[in-house]
Parts: sequence; C-alpha cells; structure tokens
Amino acid sequence: MSPTVEFGSKDAADVAREQWGEYLCPDDDRRLKTVRFVEDVPDRVIERAELEAADSRDERASGPGQAELTDHEKDRLDFSKGRANVPWAQSIKAIAQDAGVDDWTAHVDPTLTVDEHREVMEQAAREDQGQRMNAEDSAIEKAGRASRAAQANECDHARGHCRHGDPQACEFLTETCGYDHDEVDDLLADTDRRDDEPEQETLSGKQAGAYSRALGGYRGAIASLRELLDAVRKQRRHAEQAWSAMAAIRRETGEDVEEPRELHRLLNSLTEIPDEHRLSTLHEHIDEGPEQGDVVEFDDQQALGGGRANDQARLAGGEQGERGQGEVEDVVEENPGGMLADEREEAASSGSTEQQIPDEFAVAEGGQHTL
Repeated sequence: MSPTVEFGSKDAADVAREQWGEYLCPDDDRRLKTVRFVEDVPDRVIERAELEAADSRDERASGPGQAELTDHEKDRLDFSKGRANVPWAQSIKAIAQDAGVDDWTAHVDPTLTVDEHREVMEQAAREDQGQRMNAEDSAIEKAGRASRAAQANECDHARGHCRHGDPQACEFLTETCGYDHDEVDDLLADTDRRDDEPEQETLSGKQAGAYSRALGGYRGAIASLRELLDAVRKQRRHAEQAWSAMAAIRRETGEDVEEPRELHRLLNSLTEIPDEHRLSTLHEHIDEGPEQGDVVEFDDQQALGGGRANDQARLAGGEQGERGQGEVEDVVEENPGGMLADEREEAASSGSTEQQIPDEFAVAEGGQHTL
C-alpha cells in the first residue's frame, strides 16, 4: 500500500511534492494536504517528510504564521541539514519577528522543530534587548558627561560676563546653571564693592558721605532695574507664546495671521529710553577734586552727570538751596490767580529794576563759592 503523510497546510505539502517529486505516487492529488508516495519510497524520505509535516501542523496550531524569506536569508540557511526547509524557515522567521528578533538566522537550529524555536527566539529577544539597553545607557552616559562638561564651561563663561554686568549672562546663570536671583545679586554686588573700594579710598569727609549715599541709590536703582527687566522678559515670553497659539488656531481655520504690532511697538519703545545721565562726568568731577581753599559738598540734588538741579524746580518741590558760583537767576512770586509778581507790579513800580530775591537764595557777601 502507498504510504501517505499529512501536512499542516497545502503550501507545506506542495513543498514536499517538489522536494521528493521522484517518489510521488501517480495517484497523488495535489489539491490535498496529504502527500502520497510510491510503495518503494526510501524510509529516510518518509521520516523526513513526517518531521516536516509535524512542524507544519505545529505552526498551524499555535504559530504566528509564515513570513517570506529574502534571498539573503535563504543564502544564510543550509537546507541540507536536519529539518531545514523553506516552510520551516518561514515559520521560524514569523516567530522571530513576533518576538522582536532581527538577526533571526543566527539563532536557527536545524535539529529543532518550529515550536522549539519559539523559546529560542524569546531568549534571543531578551539578550538583544539587554545589549541594546547597555549600548543606549553607555551612549546616554557619554552624552550626559559631555553635556555636563560643556554646561560647566558655559556657566563659568557666563559667570564672568555676568560679573561685568551682562544681563543675558546673568539670565543664563539663573535659567540654565541653577543660580537663584540672590546669588546673582551677590555676584554683582561683590563686583561693585571691588570696583568702589579704590574710589572711596580717595575720598574723605563730606565727599565720602555723599558718595556713599549716591552709591546706595545707584545700587537700589540697579536692583529695581534687574527686577523690572526680569518681569519684562517673562511677560514677553508669555505674550509670544500666547500669540503663537492664536496664530496656529487662525491658520487652522484659514484666517489671516497678522503680526503682533502692539508687542513690537512696546519692545521697540524699550530701545528709545533717553540716556539723560552719564556716569563718566561724575567720575570726571570726582577726579578733578576741589581747588585749594574750596569746600565741596555733594547734596542730594547733585545729578549723576555732575549738573546741579534747576533752583526753580527745587523751590517748587518745597526744597531750599543756594545758587552755584556764577549762576544768574530770575525769581518770581506765586499768587493764587496764577499771575506773576512782575506782571502785577509792572504799573506800580515801572521805575524799579531791582528784583526781590528770597532769603534762601541770597548769596552772602564775599561768599562766591558753593557750600
């Protein structure tokens, strides 16, 4: 009687028919999964066919299917050994893909069935994952060390610039290097103190006191400016982010996107702040020093530029003071009606040319120097 072997799929049966075509029985029906051999077929052929049939049935029962082999994969496999054949390899490739193994041909064992390769591929997947994680960890560690080294250099560089008053460098220290605002203020204050000590050594008496008061005002103003600049930068970022979100929505709905004109106008106005005071003239005034016999006093109305505040403005503000040497001043009186004194008295005292100077603006006789 002719021996038969039943395969798990017709494709597997057709592969067997092509492989052992010389031993097929003339009554073999190629429409069936069962292959019929001639009576005198060698035992080794039947044994091999039964092994492949068992593999195909296992794959059909529980496997993920089959995957097409590439020419490169076929070249790497030796189909002359053990159970190796095309359906067997296709089933193993499908298992490997399901397990996430890329180089699956390196783990193929021709003595194992398709189902036994399932555990092999799972183990290979765990090993590959461990190797990838180690490689990724190593790359991340290297990148982290490089990043930390670069950031340390950048922070040192920014610290030097911030020490010299660069606002962007100070902002970099707070946002990237982990500095808080107090540390930045201390850094700038240390620089101010080092810069100020040599100058204060040249001052004495009233000069030193006036300079100390001016320095305190300067530092207070600088601190306020820093806070305001931080607030401006923060609000600018908020405005730009909000405008970007609005623009994205308008683009999605097909509406025109306009420029944030008001934001640009406000930012441009920051560059138009007039430079009314120049510190260089203050240093020039201090470097010149008082002439012999002069007594110099810097009062609170002394401008940073070295100029004296207008006496009329000082009087309007309720302050008193004396005129500087060589200053000429027209003083008028106020009245509830808003008319100037010289306009009221013009008819009554048209012949008088002497102005009435308040006592607080009078210069003592022989006292031509500023006190």
